[in-house]
Amino acid sequence: MQITVHRGNQIGGCIVRIDCKDDSIVIDMGSNLPEGDHKASNELAPQDVADVVNGCNAILYTHYHGDHIGLMRFIPKDMHEYMGEGMKEVTETMCKRLTRAYTHHKEEKDSDKTEELARLNDKEHFHTFKPYEILHFGNIKVTPIPASHSAFDAYMFLIEAEGKKILHTGDFRLHGYYCENFLRTLAEWGKDIDILIIEGTMINRDGKGQEVHVKSEMELLDEFYNTFLEEKYNLVLCSSTDADRIASIYNAAFAAGRHPQIDRGSFADDVLKIFTKRAEGRKLYDFSYVERIPKRLKERTKPDLAYFNAGKKDGFVKIVTSGFFHKDRNGESGFTRMCGKSKHHFQMIFSIWNGYYEEGRKTQLERYKDVRTLLDEKGHKFKAIHTSGHAKISDISKVCRITKPKCIIPIHKEAKADFSTIPGIKGLECIIAKTNCNINDINIVLLQYDQS
Repeated sequence: MQITVHRGNQIGGCIVRIDCKDDSIVIDMGSNLPEGDHKASNELAPQDVADVVNGCNAILYTHYHGDHIGLMRFIPKDMHEYMGEGMKEVTETMCKRLTRAYTHHKEEKDSDKTEELARLNDKEHFHTFKPYEILHFGNIKVTPIPASHSAFDAYMFLIEAEGKKILHTGDFRLHGYYCENFLRTLAEWGKDIDILIIEGTMINRDGKGQEVHVKSEMELLDEFYNTFLEEKYNLVLCSSTDADRIASIYNAAFAAGRHPQIDRGSFADDVLKIFTKRAEGRKLYDFSYVERIPKRLKERTKPDLAYFNAGKKDGFVKIVTSGFFHKDRNGESGFTRMCGKSKHHFQMIFSIWNGYYEEGRKTQLERYKDVRTLLDEKGHKFKAIHTSGHAKISDISKVCRITKPKCIIPIHKEAKADFSTIPGIKGLECIIAKTNCNINDINIVLLQYDQS
């Protein structure tokens, strides 16, 4: 057996291949994360992707973020691919919206997802799975285990072959909703693990490898609630595909007596319908109570009309996405129009990673520049309320101690992040793979794994 990790010593661009006798699988086919508005550098070419997946039985995806599925368009068309049912539905909706935007507005070529849509609709080669549904690929057995992340319907994978057990965590966290049973599930499914392939995004967040405080979604819900009580009119920027965050925002709005709103027919509206349809008893993901506000042409001159009229008595909480900040050919955006023409004072809340909007950061996006300046000029408020979609150090330690692997392969981490410094890891009799090695007849190959 051989495990080949591509680009494990960086955050994003995830690819892991597992070979067993005549069978093999690949987990994730992610693209490198961009730096701000600049395209990612050192990306794999189509032939590189074809070489990685050559001869494998299937490619499986942990979740739909671009750093895990971004290179799927380069996968040869005769390869078999697998996603969770909800994951596929969100991905397809996202690709349709981006392709429509490209077709009508001729935005960047990267927005054209025609190739991805063709793959997703190829019923012969693109498949879905349910939680805990056992998948067989020759001699390899794979069990998808639901995980909490800032993406709906995310998974870990338990891989069994040649009498060995491998657990691939994907991106996960233990401070989201519906995590209370996860550790018990892990204790049941994660016994006798030989190799633990685990993400380490948060290990070096403070630059010193120390634990940083990470708020839970429940803490965010309380913070949103108190914030909405302070201000009548609220716009919240967040990812429209993060079910947990949207649940925090809208449940807080409901509790505070504010009208929860969304633009009717928007991408976010489409995604909320998917979450509601697939809530399956999880009441937090039922967004049927959210008010759908129709857009009208007259709102171009009075952009706040529909929202403020609908919520003029009790106030409102409206989720906006990055498109709200995209400027048109006249240099205006929904945000600048709202700031400049609104007769009402409102509160703008950013619930995204601060690296996207803080001044001076290499990762800052152009569309978020000068947002706070304009808010201040017009007398509107700004607030940041956010938490990570990734496991904090103590939770990484919990997973390692529960599974008690013979070997840990860190992925999705900064180059300087050191797993050996994690409390609780030293007491485990396991090897942390930092270079190519062989553990219990499992050959581990770490490609592009620069330790500098």
